[in-house]
Amino acid sequence: MMSEQGQKISIHYVQDKLKISPTLSRHIESLPDNELSINAFNLSCDLQAAAGIHELIETYSKHIQRLIPHSGISYINKLLDIEVFHGTRGRHNCSYNLSLSKQSLGLLSLSYDTPYSEQTLEKLEASLSILFYPLGHALYN
Repeated sequence: MMSEQGQKISIHYVQDKLKISPTLSRHIESLPDNELSINAFNLSCDLQAAAGIHELIETYSKHIQRLIPHSGISYINKLLDIEVFHGTRGRHNCSYNLSLSKQSLGLLSLSYDTPYSEQTLEKLEASLSILFYPLGHALYN
């Protein structure tokens, strides 16, 4: 792919790590200020590189922290006997039963000391769409 300036923009997959060229990284950072889409690209790359469920959930939590502040995140998959928790429990939480193609992926919960606004929940739900395939892959492959 070539940018408008004729510089080479590339993404390389090397030994389970996604390498993004500095030119492409600068191009992404210069896009209009749509935080969710820029964050979504970086989140997607990092989730694909995560080694295991614990790292996947921790990576997801770190990436969304700026857009969706939370004190703790938990993931439970009763079918596979998996429980992951990072952070501290807040007074309020929101939980999502995740499934992909009718296959249960588990329950993801975020907690915080104040209730989430409708706008923040919309951002969270948009970010969850990025989590589905890496989570399904980590669980069932």
